[in-house]
Amino acid sequence: MAINKILVTGGAGFIGSNLALELEKQNHEVTILDNFRFGHEENLKNFKGEIIKSNLSKNLFIEGNFDIVFHQAAITDPRFKDDNEMLEKNTNGFNSVVNFAKKKNAKLIYASTAGLYGNGKVPMEEDQKKEILSVWTV
Repeated sequence: MAINKILVTGGAGFIGSNLALELEKQNHEVTILDNFRFGHEENLKNFKGEIIKSNLSKNLFIEGNFDIVFHQAAITDPRFKDDNEMLEKNTNGFNSVVNFAKKKNAKLIYASTAGLYGNGKVPMEEDQKKEILSVWTV
C-alpha cells in the first residue's frame, strides 16, 4: 500500500480523531487541522503526526503537498443556537478546503452528516425520508 500524505480537518473531534489514528496505523503521514472549539486534545493523546490549530473559515494555508484531504470540520450540533454563524463558518470553511485541495491537487473526501436523517429509523438508509435537525443539513 502506498503511503499518502493526508490532512484531516476537524481532526480533534470524535470522527476526525478516530480517522486520523486509523490512517496513522496504516502508516500514512497524517496532519490534523482543528480550532479545538468542539474537538478535544484528549482525543489525540496517541496521535504522532502534526497538529495545526487554525480556523477553517479563513483562507487555509499549509506548507507542503497533500495527497488526500478528509474534511470532517463543521458545526453540526442541532442545538447550536446561531444558525447564521453555523452557515457562515461551515460554508466558508468548506469553500476554503475545496480551494486548498484544488491548489494542492489533492483528493477531497467529504462526509455528510447523520443529522440529515434526524431521529428516523435505524439502521439509516440513503433513500429514507429526511428529518432534518439543523440549518446546515438543509
